[in-house]
Amino acid sequence: MYFYVFIDPEIISEATEHGQMGLGRFVEVLKGFRTDCLMAETDLWRVGEEIKGKIKAIALPAERKEILELIIHLWKQGPFVEMKGDGGEEELVKFAVEVGDQFGIDLIFTPSINLPDSGVSWEASTLTNLHSTRFSQTRGNIGKSVRVKKGELSFESICEKHFGKMVAHARKITIVDYALGEYLGGSQYQNVAKWVRWLEFKLECPKQVELVFKTVNNSRTIKSLSNLIRDLNQQVELNLVLNTAAKGDLPHRRFLIVEGKCLDIDLGVDICDEDDKCRSVEIAYTEGRSR
Repeated sequence: MYFYVFIDPEIISEATEHGQMGLGRFVEVLKGFRTDCLMAETDLWRVGEEIKGKIKAIALPAERKEILELIIHLWKQGPFVEMKGDGGEEELVKFAVEVGDQFGIDLIFTPSINLPDSGVSWEASTLTNLHSTRFSQTRGNIGKSVRVKKGELSFESICEKHFGKMVAHARKITIVDYALGEYLGGSQYQNVAKWVRWLEFKLECPKQVELVFKTVNNSRTIKSLSNLIRDLNQQVELNLVLNTAAKGDLPHRRFLIVEGKCLDIDLGVDICDEDDKCRSVEIAYTEGRSR
């Protein structure tokens, strides 16, 4: 559901060379990235700094302002794809090419046209040919949501395919599920534990990550959920937190929230039955106003 994108700062120079039309096209690309893309940054934070310098050089004030606002928005949304090992001297796009496979990059957005086109998992695109890439086609096929068919995937397969890249670099993850506090049945009980253990496995440094379960406060069932969270906290490095709210204060919807990104999961945590067979689940991009 989410894609990792490295923006070569030189792409801004390319857009600038084409004047208002080129900058307008760049703006539309950035707007599209807001929905389903996470930006790649190095451990020296060079990408953002070099992009900022390129934006300052844009002569057209309206376009400069809009591009700066979009870049700030993308960088604040996080979580970043941290590309480690940046020595600070190599050209950024060359570094991205070298480590792109290692960090799961899907798109290198660059004016460079002589990058490898085989033997790598990522795809390179210039400003003019982005619409014809596999990257764009895949995003177009997903649209605003996906429906996982009943019995199609296991719990781990659903999570890896649809949530893996979203959570991999997170520092805080929130699962909003009003139903957990109303009724903690057998499969829900199992699925809470599955979510915790999958995230513990998926995250690079789970002890640095807070996982918050947010649900309604129903005195009949909240004690069972609280006890489960307490027991799981003793078994994993993740920092598990249970937050409750009055029934009317939570929407009748369920969300997975990772910093500035949010997915609406119609079944919440309860995506598989007790035999680990997935239910029919719809997963949609959303702004997550439950926060």
